[in-house]
Amino acid sequence: MIQLKFAFRSLLICACLSVAAMAQDLPENKTPCDDQPNDVQLSFDQVETLAIVNGKPTNTYWLKIRNNSRCGIEIGVPAEFIDRTFVRPRIARDKNGQLIKNANGGLQIDFYPNVEFKDGDKVQAIYHLTNSRLKSVGAGNYEGCVVRSITLPSGQAFLFPVNSPVFKKNHNVEVMFGYVGEKRAPYGPYLRHKATFAFNDIPQEAIKPKK
Repeated sequence: MIQLKFAFRSLLICACLSVAAMAQDLPENKTPCDDQPNDVQLSFDQVETLAIVNGKPTNTYWLKIRNNSRCGIEIGVPAEFIDRTFVRPRIARDKNGQLIKNANGGLQIDFYPNVEFKDGDKVQAIYHLTNSRLKSVGAGNYEGCVVRSITLPSGQAFLFPVNSPVFKKNHNVEVMFGYVGEKRAPYGPYLRHKATFAFNDIPQEAIKPKK
């Protein structure tokens, strides 16, 4: 009986130590926000018909990327989009147009306030196109040029355009994203998670030419 109690106690201690070891490993192996289904969703918002060419509409499909996760996420945008949206610093001038100098003789720099993206804003998100077999059918927009990232806070959404005819039946849009504060693998991609949307999920009545 004594031996059985000792064996049971040893087994209990080992089990507790194993759980403790797992708990210690957890923060190192887990990221602040795990990639869960529907954490980040793409959905159809609206269609904007630009022109009718040979009886077919040339459309801009506005998709919505929504962050349902507990963390902020980063998405890629073209560098030129940031440059047009965020105002750059300038050399300060007085009312007569003369350059203003600091006490040390250097030129005074004025900084315009940065434009902060907010819920519902329109952005130029980087996307990639695939077919129904998830094979690449196009580089999407701006891919291959200089890309920067912007943050989409938890619980908010941005709108971004995808144009026809590159986006059509049986095609999918893929947007890569990363969680803010996520520990990235060495030599791994900066944005390593993916949200997708299928063209076939757009309501047919939304894309029919208006008579």
